[in-house]
Amino acid sequence: MGKQGLYELAGKAMAITGGTFNEEVEDVLANDRHAVVLARHRFTRDGASRDYRTAHVYEIREGKLTQCFEQPRDASSFHDAWGSSQD
Repeated sequence: MGKQGLYELAGKAMAITGGTFNEEVEDVLANDRHAVVLARHRFTRDGASRDYRTAHVYEIREGKLTQCFEQPRDASSFHDAWGSSQD
């Protein structure tokens, strides 16, 4: 996912959470090939407060972002936060 994909994902998060999505960066680790952002996500969805910690892992090639993925600390908390409201 490139920069444009990240902007689209952020837009979706803001839409789903009614603009309440907040990402607090807790730490950043990086070198020429990888970056990891440790973060805490907080927002309101379906009338309930959501809160979980996660790591965003980025692959960098020739100074450009080439891939990223999210690795939540607790998969259950992540699913509770983003899962379907019909679950």
